[in-house]
Amino acid sequence: MVKNVLLVRGYGQLHEDRWQVYEAGYARGRGLHVAYPEDIPDFVDGVSPKVQAFREFILEVIGRDGLEPDRTVVLAHSLGGNGWLRILQEREDLRACLTIFLGTPRDNRTGLEKINDFFPTPDLELTEEERQKILVVGSNNDSVICEPPSVLGEHLSTVHLTIPGAGHFMPRVLHQNPTEMDLGAEWGMVRQLISRLHLPY
Repeated sequence: MVKNVLLVRGYGQLHEDRWQVYEAGYARGRGLHVAYPEDIPDFVDGVSPKVQAFREFILEVIGRDGLEPDRTVVLAHSLGGNGWLRILQEREDLRACLTIFLGTPRDNRTGLEKINDFFPTPDLELTEEERQKILVVGSNNDSVICEPPSVLGEHLSTVHLTIPGAGHFMPRVLHQNPTEMDLGAEWGMVRQLISRLHLPY
């Protein structure tokens, strides 16, 4: 039974209208404990984050909040997903978490050399049970990572889901693109498309 939700944000600007805020409210409204650390080291524009600092920070959150892997759902966005993959590479026990990657690339096609420490994406030797706990979600118009979800999904041999128009899963106030969804406010539409197997609350 799921008791906890860990929201791992991506690299860049914080904003109160991001989808993570909506998901945190939804989960708390159903009685789940939510960990949404916004102060991931150096996850701000113009700075070069390091995998080791990311790993130590997230593992500290998991320990502090008592997030039991078999009772925790992880939603990891963008570069936060690449960091979570590195954690899964080293901590096989955390593969018991249900994991949803949103807008997470296999390769760095962003043009940002500052995030290169998070690449290349590791080859995880996942069991069939571990693969079933992972869902890769992306869009057909992500102009940030320039990669469909099938690329990471096939790399991991896991299920992947394409949501048309979802862009890079950001609120409109940040992307200013009328052809992309407002995620944010339209997060509920995306949420409905994600299997109850991976979001069972």
